[in-house]
Amino acid sequence: MRVFLAGEGPDDLGDWYHPPQYRKDPPQTGIIEALLRRVAAHDFTVIAARPWKAIRKYRLRPPRRPEVQNVLGLMLEADEARSDFLIFVRDQDGDTDRQAHIDEGLRLAREGSFSPTPIGAVAIQEIEAWLLALLGERRSEQLSDPKTGLKERHGVADRPAKVAIVEGASLDTLPDDARSLRTFLDEVLASFVQGS
Repeated sequence: MRVFLAGEGPDDLGDWYHPPQYRKDPPQTGIIEALLRRVAAHDFTVIAARPWKAIRKYRLRPPRRPEVQNVLGLMLEADEARSDFLIFVRDQDGDTDRQAHIDEGLRLAREGSFSPTPIGAVAIQEIEAWLLALLGERRSEQLSDPKTGLKERHGVADRPAKVAIVEGASLDTLPDDARSLRTFLDEVLASFVQGS
């Protein structure tokens, strides 16, 4: 299966965040790919990725919210790359409307004539809250600055240490209140089984 990734930064995407000429060979894994490898029932290959700030907006008439255009822009690019799946994570960053806008983009993407299966999530507040949950911390999605908590309480600040959390965590003991992480993992698991 061919996967197109999107995320916000190098921690999310690993070396896929960088242009091809600056990637290691093979590219180092980021948090999103590490999560996929933990739950995917079948092997997959990452074929391309797009940082969120570099998405080509998909123009609609009438105009839609920027996040809707971002999701559709990603779908178009993933379709052009002939991927089977588009998988992305976007931080909420305190924007309480972001989930609704991402959901609208996903709905339109699923209704469109695109080939890839879209799987998208909004990490509340940031993807680092998911790492805290993977370390067993409750109420991680309520923290306004999970990056600081991760660094101060666990000494984790760099990408290899963040990926190591994902690779070593027990997914069976995730806190119940890690809802956005659980939703993402459940959707990946269900979609990868169907897509096999």
